[in-house]
Amino acid sequence: MKNEDIFRPLYLCKILYERTDEEHSLSTVDLIRILSEEYGISTHRQTIKNDLNVMREFGMDIEEVRSSQNQYKLLSRTFETAELKLMISAVFSAKFIPPRKRVELADKIASLTSGYRSEALKERIETEKQTRQGNDQIFYIIDQINEAINQKKKISFQYLKYNSKKQQGLRHNGERYTMSPYGLTWNGDNYYVVGYSDKHKEIGSFRVDRIAKVPTILKAAAKNQPVGFSIDAYVNSMMRMYDSKRETVFLRCSNEVIDSIIDKFGEEIDIVEAADDTFRTTIETAVNHVFFSWVFGFEGKVKIEGPSMVRERYCRMVKNEADSLN
Repeated sequence: MKNEDIFRPLYLCKILYERTDEEHSLSTVDLIRILSEEYGISTHRQTIKNDLNVMREFGMDIEEVRSSQNQYKLLSRTFETAELKLMISAVFSAKFIPPRKRVELADKIASLTSGYRSEALKERIETEKQTRQGNDQIFYIIDQINEAINQKKKISFQYLKYNSKKQQGLRHNGERYTMSPYGLTWNGDNYYVVGYSDKHKEIGSFRVDRIAKVPTILKAAAKNQPVGFSIDAYVNSMMRMYDSKRETVFLRCSNEVIDSIIDKFGEEIDIVEAADDTFRTTIETAVNHVFFSWVFGFEGKVKIEGPSMVRERYCRMVKNEADSLN
């Protein structure tokens, strides 16, 4: 069998994938011409027809419009255009990915459709401004963490921080952190690894883009997850992923903010209707300055009913802030 007999159907597949869609087709003459001019393969109408029939039997959704010049187009694809747009938007929203890597990844996503639609998708890619640095090793870091999770092993890494000159350096003079990774989660604009921290002797999280280099997978087995532990529940209990002691807090809220409460803590929380267009709910959350700022942002529509120590801490913070303005 000649090499062109082997490669011709593959090139036909490539041509239809890249140059046709629901709105664009190629005729038999077009296909013969492209094969000849671009790939040096000579063929004739019946051979093209036979190849396309085999490709349809294989499962490719190729539509044939019969006429004096039969037209062919590839219809179904793995992803719809709207789905690709969504993925590209998600990539550009992921600020933990360096700008150059965001553009590269978006280009790859755009290539999953025809050339015509790919060009439309790339309009946003071209306007993406590369204004922020980032950790160019991010994908390798994520891959290594996933490998450690699969192997149920601990990881060791150094962590980055900024100084007042906006320069990055190693936190705690290059101290190595050791943790048992349980999973990766996206929160806000950032990506985090969640797991048990040997240093803090509790479950914590680290921003993946702040990990200095690809982590080392240790020989030591990871500490098992607590029974019933859920990363989603953990994230819902955090405030912008600031680690601190989680406590049971009782809130009384205006009905106006119920969407915000459910968006933050999930649909699983208990909602008890109260008087005066309010409701009560009980949450498990990290009680810290970020939580208090979150409550304050509702301008009185979210009130802390208990515990008393949490109420007192909140009142003290608000008073201290007010006093500092005088």
